[in-house]
Amino acid sequence: MSIAILPDEPEVRDPDIVAAESIVVHGWRTVRRNMFGGGTEVFQIPLMAWDVLHPQLGDEVLYTDAHQAICNYLRSVFEYRVEKIPTTVVLNDTGVNLDLEGVKTISPDVCVIPNVRVRRNWTTFYVRKERTKPSLGVEVTSQDRRENDTERKFDYYHRAGIPVYVIVDLVKADANGIPPLLGFEWAPENYKPMKPDSRGRLWLEAVGVWIEARPNSVVCCDGDTGEEIKNFAGQVNARREAEQRAQAEAFARLVAEDRIKQLEAELAKVRGDKQP
Repeated sequence: MSIAILPDEPEVRDPDIVAAESIVVHGWRTVRRNMFGGGTEVFQIPLMAWDVLHPQLGDEVLYTDAHQAICNYLRSVFEYRVEKIPTTVVLNDTGVNLDLEGVKTISPDVCVIPNVRVRRNWTTFYVRKERTKPSLGVEVTSQDRRENDTERKFDYYHRAGIPVYVIVDLVKADANGIPPLLGFEWAPENYKPMKPDSRGRLWLEAVGVWIEARPNSVVCCDGDTGEEIKNFAGQVNARREAEQRAQAEAFARLVAEDRIKQLEAELAKVRGDKQP
């Protein structure tokens, strides 16, 4: 007597559960709710792409390591370039309300704002209240929400009259990890693409630097000297190397001077000169 082994029946799953599992979660928002019977309930709700476009204070948004590194580097470089201009500020992942009808507060990855009358500890920078707006906005794209930067913020920035908008398109990086740099200059009808130089760099007049794409990163070069502006770790290493070179050169000079004295003494003996 043979026993037939029937195939497993396909799993029947709730369509709502399947749909929920297919949703891309970009982070979490902690919500506290007072209960009728007293006490407070704390729970987390997932963030969708639209929530990241218009974040709230305290949102925990997920970013890649490269995204964070690029933003941190650009903020430090931009701050360094405008440090002698007290009325220019650099904001990173801080709320900016562009005073556009129907548009909530956004959070630029990095932006440069000139003509600021009073520096504050902003949670949200209100363009209307401060009577100034960014002269440069930079966004770094993220997977599954690239349209936030290439479409929605593109529209917002143009409507707000932001002179220069740059997208570091990390999502579209090539096989070597080098992201395209998409630069745009404001024009009445729409943004016009910026023309890169022979090395693919874009000129950022607001901070006086060239920006160039590297594998999973970007670098900025001084507009006057062409010298690459390193991140903090790179600056520390460069300073240490310079100090080591200076010490080695000083030691070499001491050795050379001592050797010269020895040779002079030997020459004096050969000539029969009296030693002092």
